[in-house]
Amino acid sequence: MILLVFGGDASATYGESGHTVLSWAVTCHSLEFAKTLVRAGIQPDLFTAAGMGSLPLVQACFDASGQLLLEQVKAGSTRIGVDGRRLPCPPATVPDQLADALYIACRNGQWPIAQFLMTKQPDLSFKAYLGGGLLHWAYFGNSIQNVEMLLAAGLDPTERDPTHHCTPRAFGICVPAQWGFLDLVKRQLLRDSSLIDPIDGSIAIDFARRAGSESVVQFLEGFKK
Repeated sequence: MILLVFGGDASATYGESGHTVLSWAVTCHSLEFAKTLVRAGIQPDLFTAAGMGSLPLVQACFDASGQLLLEQVKAGSTRIGVDGRRLPCPPATVPDQLADALYIACRNGQWPIAQFLMTKQPDLSFKAYLGGGLLHWAYFGNSIQNVEMLLAAGLDPTERDPTHHCTPRAFGICVPAQWGFLDLVKRQLLRDSSLIDPIDGSIAIDFARRAGSESVVQFLEGFKK
């Protein structure tokens, strides 16, 4: 906030990622900081409003007929194509733009937002950060409502992401274990203690050990005892 006071450019993007300060705050789940940025006058777009969990702000991205306002599409997730090159951020098509917003809503566990976006015909085959599908990120977000909604929509619970080679359920705990997100690992196990066991060949503690996430390793070792 001090940098903004002294003229920092809130619309500047970080490297090649396409992330602004607001979209990065939302992606990192720093939602109180994101709300502070909005109060300071930074206007959220569809992606950031979805990640923040503000249904009125998300609805404001659509016109009276329910069509997405293209000027409300500015940010998005980091995505890499099969050739290793970055994909457009935000995505080029409306179904993908809606799906990208749905991804961040699922990642942040924003159930009402995800429910609303599902009515807008997003591309449910969309692959977001790390190549994870929407169901992968719904499990990561630890919202059983989002998981059940996407399963009911026909998403495949056996599909493996190209980065960690995890099924959606395994992705939900193995990725935060690898990243050292101890609080999220604890919340996952509080919801489903069976996640401590191998899931479709994936073991959360192995991901934590390889990444050197010692606090997660210690917690998981203690949890199993």
